[in-house]
Amino acid sequence: MNSQQSVLDHLYIQNTVTKLYWAFDAHRLDILREEVFASNILVDYTALFGGDPNHRGREELIGIWRSLMDKIEASQHIITGILPHIEESPTSAGFQDPTRVSANVTAYLRKKSSDGRVLESRNGGRLELEVTKETDSQTMNPWRIAKMKAIPVWDEGGKEFWQAQ
Repeated sequence: MNSQQSVLDHLYIQNTVTKLYWAFDAHRLDILREEVFASNILVDYTALFGGDPNHRGREELIGIWRSLMDKIEASQHIITGILPHIEESPTSAGFQDPTRVSANVTAYLRKKSSDGRVLESRNGGRLELEVTKETDSQTMNPWRIAKMKAIPVWDEGGKEFWQAQ
């Protein structure tokens, strides 16, 4: 494996994953669109909300996240332990495409209910991601998130938070 390309891919993948929730918290839909999401994403938040995993187009997922942002007064996500799973072959240059990535996430969300109460949700868990290279990328970093699976570990206030109007 080309060690320089491997190091560069590792940094690019960490950068893409870090931007995921930074852009959400900063309401930077442009960054989600141009630097984070692949053109099609498999989203599996079934452990949080039930239902089934869904395939979403980039613009559809951004629209869903925009509606979530509109309901939340404040959010802060802390993402750590971003670990790309290296599946190397001696003849390849850099990471395999696609590449699996694991990360830890802690989230704080705050909103006001229709009756004026302040509601808060705090939770933490892991993300299992898959990133892929998109060749039409306008940035030097071609890695984009193509699969997201949330694995909750703990939650305080989540159900009431999401059910309240």
